[in-house]
Amino acid sequence: MTLPGARRRRGDVALLAEIALVATVVVWTGWVTRGPSLTVAACLALVLVTLYHSGRQVTRQGLPHFGRVLRDMAIPIAAMASAAEFYARGRGVIGDSIQMVVAGTLAAAAATLARRHLSGRVRVLLIGDAEAIARTATTWAGSRRVAVVGAMLVGEDAEDDVELFGVPVERGLGRLRERAVDWDAEIAVALPGHDIDSDSLRRIAWSLEDTGTTLAVLSLLDTVAPHRIDTTQFAGSTILHIQPGHRSMFVRVVKGAIDRTVGTLALVVAAPVMLTLLAAVRIESRGKPLYKQTRIGRNGKPFTMYKIRSMCADADQQRSSLLALNERDGVLFKMESDPRVTRVGRFLRKSSLDELPQLWNVVRGDMSLIGPRPALPEEVKQYDEVALRRLAVKPGLTGLSQVNGRAALSYDSTIQLDVFYTDNWRLADDLAIGANTVRAVISAKGAY
Repeated sequence: MTLPGARRRRGDVALLAEIALVATVVVWTGWVTRGPSLTVAACLALVLVTLYHSGRQVTRQGLPHFGRVLRDMAIPIAAMASAAEFYARGRGVIGDSIQMVVAGTLAAAAATLARRHLSGRVRVLLIGDAEAIARTATTWAGSRRVAVVGAMLVGEDAEDDVELFGVPVERGLGRLRERAVDWDAEIAVALPGHDIDSDSLRRIAWSLEDTGTTLAVLSLLDTVAPHRIDTTQFAGSTILHIQPGHRSMFVRVVKGAIDRTVGTLALVVAAPVMLTLLAAVRIESRGKPLYKQTRIGRNGKPFTMYKIRSMCADADQQRSSLLALNERDGVLFKMESDPRVTRVGRFLRKSSLDELPQLWNVVRGDMSLIGPRPALPEEVKQYDEVALRRLAVKPGLTGLSQVNGRAALSYDSTIQLDVFYTDNWRLADDLAIGANTVRAVISAKGAY
């Protein structure tokens, strides 16, 4: 068991590292932009205060999404930029504001990295019925960020200090305060159930006061990203308001413009590589080196997708004879050692270079840089209502499932990740997926 003193020392080290990183980033930003020292100092103070108060509310593992942080910083930034202009004329309020926004965003990223790598696993105490405790403990069992240290069982008859799915459990909430201290819990998570209501949550919060354990509630919104959720008062009740998953026309136009611009530049840069690979494919085996296949795009519209051929020329005709050897569940067909793949094709698949011609699909508007991978017509025919949701956005060169295991994922996991992306995508998330794609391609995990 981690002693409270050791946890506090670890937290202090993480905080010092976080402050050092934030200070370095802000000062570096000020040096690069040649801003006045007052602006840098004010920005540093603002960012530290914002990160400390908004970034440590629940898990110490990350900040609220950057949009919310910047929204909360908007008025202070405007006020300090005006003050900086008054004391150091010539730069302008807009210039100082831009510098602060850049510094704040970079500092938030630096602080998040420091917190994740230095703070250790979060010690969690679960509160709920047996089924909810077992389900949540099992879900979090493999997490590198969460350690379930105990549970308080409500609504069930059980003896004190029993074990439930490897988690020490105590019945009732009478000794919640004592157990939170004994187990050195950092967060108490109340799980949804008929025995947890607003009154019991209030009493739980009272019990945890001054223990160093904060209270959180596991909601029914696992499939909704935090940036779509706002809290508000409605008719005397506190409710969670979920923003629509459908992006505005402006955001979709921006995404389309980025796709075509980046796709065009990438296509020009990759052209010599593609020509070389096409020649290698043609030399190794007969048939056209550029492979064309009908795929299903946004809203079920079919289009022609291009790839560098990685299989023998008659691969489609051989597919039916190999269906019994399929290694994937669900409607997908995959074989790790597919006999139809050529020697050059294995290299192309491991390196994902066979996908380069799809940059043309991106430029044409059939595909996006980021999105669920395009499905075959026969796969779509077998989709249920949930899987069909992934067709609400353009398919992409890479996506959330590609950076989380690719072919190594089960069919259900792939669909869950793709639907989560479809419902919650943001331009900032696209940037993160693009960056993680580089790591996924280098590791080649799940690529075959």
